Amino acid sequence: MKVTTLICLALLSLGVLFHTAGVSSNSAALGIFEDHRDIGSVKKAGSVQYDAGKKTYLITGGGENVWGAVDGFHFIWKQMPDDVTLASDISWIGTAGNEHRKACLMIRQSLDPDAPYADAVVHGNGLTSLQFRDKRRTYTPGPDRYNSSA
Repeated sequence: MKVTTLICLALLSLGVLFHTAGVSSNSAALGIFEDHRDIGSVKKAGSVQYDAGKKTYLITGGGENVWGAVDGFHFIWKQMPDDVTLASDISWIGTAGNEHRKACLMIRQSLDPDAPYADAVVHGNGLTSLQFRDKRRTYTPGPDRYNSSA
């Protein structure tokens, strides 16, 4: 059985620039992506601007987190029916804000705030991480949950 997967650029905090080198644009408004929206509860509505000439996306958002059992973030996505490879250059605009603000490349099963997902994250303080939720309504494992002896 094939499962359609949502791939995206996700943002939890203001001001991040994604560069997608070598992609062709399907839409002047969103480049290679189909749509965007806030997922879950957010304090400030997110937005996206695509620059076709530079092949860059400026994404803003004000969600709480992609973590725990329920997420809150801005999501720009495209549905993919098969295997996919993700790559991007991520640059933060400015140094203010929560050090754990995140920009990530994500594969997600649905637009529900508690959907299973896997992502590669760059935090505002430079920390990088791989995160996942394998079932709905379950917590994203933290480092202490990977090793039962910890």
